[in-house]
Amino acid sequence: RLRTENRLLRQRIEHLEQESSALADRLIQGQVVRAQEAEDNYIIKRELAALRQQELTVQQELQKANNQIKELHQAQTQPSSLDSQTEDLLKSLQDELVAVKLREAEGQEAMRSLRQRIHELEEENKRLREATPDDSVATLQEELIAVKLREAEANLSMKELRQKVADLQAAWEKHRSENPHQSDNQSTPSRWSGNKSQVNQLQEELMTARLKEADATAELRELRQRVMELETQNQVSLNQIRRQADEIAKYQQMSDKVLEKERELQSLVQDEARKITNLESQMKEERMNARIREVEHTQIIAEMKQKISSLEIKNQELLTAGQLRGSTESEEVKELQDKVSDLKAEVMQLQIMNKRLSSALAVARLRQPDAQKVGVAAASGPLSSSPPLTLVGGLSRSTSLVEDSVTEQLLQLGLELSVSQHPAKQPKLSNGEL
Repeated sequence: RLRTENRLLRQRIEHLEQESSALADRLIQGQVVRAQEAEDNYIIKRELAALRQQELTVQQELQKANNQIKELHQAQTQPSSLDSQTEDLLKSLQDELVAVKLREAEGQEAMRSLRQRIHELEEENKRLREATPDDSVATLQEELIAVKLREAEANLSMKELRQKVADLQAAWEKHRSENPHQSDNQSTPSRWSGNKSQVNQLQEELMTARLKEADATAELRELRQRVMELETQNQVSLNQIRRQADEIAKYQQMSDKVLEKERELQSLVQDEARKITNLESQMKEERMNARIREVEHTQIIAEMKQKISSLEIKNQELLTAGQLRGSTESEEVKELQDKVSDLKAEVMQLQIMNKRLSSALAVARLRQPDAQKVGVAAASGPLSSSPPLTLVGGLSRSTSLVEDSVTEQLLQLGLELSVSQHPAKQPKLSNGEL
């Protein structure tokens, strides 16, 4: 009986341990569920914050779009005259801007070319100053000096010849004025004049021939001098023509460059005009897109408001459900913790009682062999001996008392276990009976 009761008590202890482990598992699961709910609440709060931020950005964009729409409405509500004036003003300003940019570009290009030209001329001047003259330049300088000297000599000889011719003409005039008859006779010669008159006439003719020769030589020298002057002028003019041709070629190159730049600038102006037209078309498209975006934004804002309201409702529901779950789970956890502590105390009590019962059974088993030995000795002895009989009776009573106490303790333990399991159904004891 004691063994069966001990086995039952062990089974009960194992059952209680299983229940305590199950309660511990439930407690851990409850903590895990609460942690997951807290994490879900944090995620929901973060999503709500992101949605609010997105709503703020959408509201800002909507405000900007509304401002643009108001501006466009105001611009549209203005009279057409103002629109035409503004368009004319814009066109004139654009034309002025293009002209100013062109003038600025031309001025910058001219300044750049002039600076480059000044730099080149300075370098060329510096190089010419520092460099020694070439052979051609030296020969030209020598030829120029020789020409100048020849010209001076020719001028001097011409002056001398002219002076001599003037002297001869003066002497001849003086001679003719001194001999007028001879001159008359000479002017009207006759065949019957004498030899003297012929000699005089021949001398006069020779003199006139010499004078003419002197005049001719003077004229020849003058002509030669004139030819030399003309040759030098021709050389100078050829050099000037060569330099002018070089300058013309340079100016032609510069004009070609200017024409190319003008073509480039015209192409740039055309590109700018195309860009302006493209910008105007883009502005019109952007206006249309802004209107479309405004409509879309209004739709998105309405949808976002609906989503926000639904999310707020869900968040409120989750918060209320979490609060309810937290309150119910906290009460259940407290009850389970109390039950676990009670069960642990009962298990300790049962273990102590089991130890006590095992010790009592061991004592009873030790006492039963002693009682049997005493009974055998009493049977072998005389019948009149009373002390052994009293000893046997005392031992039997003691064993019966021990058994009664053990049974009472077992019954009390069963009652306590039943009360702990079913506190509502409390047993009633009347005279030691259930």
